[in-house]
Amino acid sequence: MAQITINIQTLDWTMGETVGLHLMLKKDCKAGIAWGDGRVQVVTGKQKQDSEDLAWVEAGHSYLEKGVNYTITICSEEEDAIIGFDGCGMFEVKTLDVILTECPSLRILGYSGYGGELLDVSKNPLLEFIDFSEIRNEKLDFSANPLLEELHIDGAKDLVFLNLSKNDKLRRLDIFM
Repeated sequence: MAQITINIQTLDWTMGETVGLHLMLKKDCKAGIAWGDGRVQVVTGKQKQDSEDLAWVEAGHSYLEKGVNYTITICSEEEDAIIGFDGCGMFEVKTLDVILTECPSLRILGYSGYGGELLDVSKNPLLEFIDFSEIRNEKLDFSANPLLEELHIDGAKDLVFLNLSKNDKLRRLDIFM
């Protein structure tokens, strides 16, 4: 089973209850998104029209209460079903944690949120692309990600150590403090 867990807090301001994300799943594989308030959404992997390439599948949710903590769980029965995750619509909630340790087949990771998360990709050896914002890590170690080709991090104000010693395939690195 593959799983991504996101702990959030809805914000107490206008539009502070809406979340959106994109998943890239193997064709015809299903993933359930438990939004933490009893509601569940199921999405299915698909290909781009007239192409063999996989397509991003969109999911979204609105919470009824503001200022409340929720745990979003994205889960698939197949361990290698979740290829990509992009939490592109998480600006209207505060992200407390993004836990990727149970998703070893993840190749693409994007996350732009309001919060400041710790980034741990030590259990995601197939990652090729990371675009993450507002991390609070002092140390980043990508030695467990030898396939990493692109790394973009915006908002790494606490970063003092970066290990890219086993990232021979890295061709683009952008880190903004």
